[in-house]
Amino acid sequence: MMSKGYLLAIDAEIRDPEGLAALNERIQTMLRRDRGDILVRGGAIYPMHDGSVPPARITFLEFDSVDEALELFNDPELAEIREERRRYSTPSVFVVEGVPNPPSPPTSDSTKGYYVVLDAAISDRPALEHLSQRLQAVQEANGGFDLVRGGTIHSINDGFPVPERITIVQFPSLADARILMGVPEFVALRMERHQYADTHAFVVEGV
Repeated sequence: MMSKGYLLAIDAEIRDPEGLAALNERIQTMLRRDRGDILVRGGAIYPMHDGSVPPARITFLEFDSVDEALELFNDPELAEIREERRRYSTPSVFVVEGVPNPPSPPTSDSTKGYYVVLDAAISDRPALEHLSQRLQAVQEANGGFDLVRGGTIHSINDGFPVPERITIVQFPSLADARILMGVPEFVALRMERHQYADTHAFVVEGV
């Protein structure tokens, strides 16, 4: 099965909320003509217990492939919108490759997903990759599954930094994500991860 592609727009700060809201209406009109599924669109953001400062806003879309995501990413109309967006916020926009053959998403009584988004500046890649496999096992045992785990990141470099490595884990509820944060084995692995990477993480509410 081909890996899915994810288009992410992360606004570190918002200078003009009204201008950004009007621009997002144009983006929604454009997206209705394409095949992307909106997973997150400005949902509530919850900081993790690692001192991370969460961004002001995040949006991300899921596509059947990286090529489909890049097709929209490189659309001239979206390029114009990205340029205008810089007047209203400080955005990073990029496409990242999802995991191959992802498991079926967990289900709950809520229709919303909740997503742990983590970026990493890596100091020891082999050790981090090995640790990530152990983290994945603990996550899956507690209701979370990876959408993205270190996949290739595509950026046109709008002048703003993009992460070196991205992980996105979906949970059926906010409570499930928070419970995982307190699991002793997971806490120990998170502490070990600090030896191999400088990480920032937060939980965001889906649509």
